[in-house]
Amino acid sequence: MEKLPRPVYTSEFRQQAVELVLREGFGIAEASRRLSLSPKRLTNRVRRVRGGETPTAAARESREYIDLFSNRQRRQARLGYLSPAAYTQLFTQQQRAT
Repeated sequence: MEKLPRPVYTSEFRQQAVELVLREGFGIAEASRRLSLSPKRLTNRVRRVRGGETPTAAARESREYIDLFSNRQRRQARLGYLSPAAYTQLFTQQQRAT
């Protein structure tokens, strides 16, 4: 069985879909049915707009969190099973010693 290609929607289409829910008063189920759009996808988009969060801002915040907290604490095999912060500290000490 072949997979169907994932639909690509323009930003204008997505914005109009959200406006259909928020301004026109349609329910998410009704709007998604009329637009042949996944209800989950429309729900996520409406939540972002209500919260004032854009998808790019959400992605940026996720990357910043991972870079600042998770990756600095996680031990990595390529660094000799040290966290990046510990490896940087060790490397700096070795550079100063030479």
